[in-house]
Amino acid sequence: MHVMHIALGGCLAPPPIRYGLTRDTGGHIAYVLGAAQAESDLPDIDHVTILTRAFDAPALGPDYALERQPIGPGLSIRRIATARRAYLDKEALDAEIPALTDAFLEALADPADRPDVIHAHFSDAAVLARAAERRFGIPWLYTAHSLALEGPGHPATSPRVVRERAAIESAPAIIASSRDEAERQLPRYAPDAEGRVHTVEPGLTIAPTATPDAADRLIAPFLRDPSKPILLAV
Repeated sequence: MHVMHIALGGCLAPPPIRYGLTRDTGGHIAYVLGAAQAESDLPDIDHVTILTRAFDAPALGPDYALERQPIGPGLSIRRIATARRAYLDKEALDAEIPALTDAFLEALADPADRPDVIHAHFSDAAVLARAAERRFGIPWLYTAHSLALEGPGHPATSPRVVRERAAIESAPAIIASSRDEAERQLPRYAPDAEGRVHTVEPGLTIAPTATPDAADRLIAPFLRDPSKPILLAV
């Protein structure tokens, strides 16, 4: 079986994860890489592909312009490009979804490149997954990660909410990370969503491949006494 994850935003490359490289390079990168690595170890999985967007941004690193990049046995990254080659943050990426959809369908033109199932991360990726289902009959599932109706500044008619609702209403299966997401957040978009939700508690098994030195340098200017224990409040 060939599984494909789609995650378009942020800077996605093989570990170590460069958290905070851009404001969209955060926890979802670890989630996608961790899920893909775990799946690639399963005996009935032949290959796992993580599909993301290609861009040219020398200041961020050369990896993000590569079309294909191996991560390990049975696991690789594939990047699709559009006419806009610069890095785009989440808001600017919205306008690029139609072009990315066309590029994605073109990338799947060869049957050898088509996955057996697609896992879409965020609602922009769900647009691509739905297009692949219509064109090629590829089944898909959806993970929202975060939902606009849970935060301020996103009325029910905003483009992001409309796209999230379309993803939740049409996804044959949805992966959530908590009972609150499954039982309260997702049904706000589609009352019948709860019956299609599978809750998988979050966790991460990516082995650390870097020291905390970079993180120490980031937070040092804000700490009067770095030797004190850290208190994390969520």
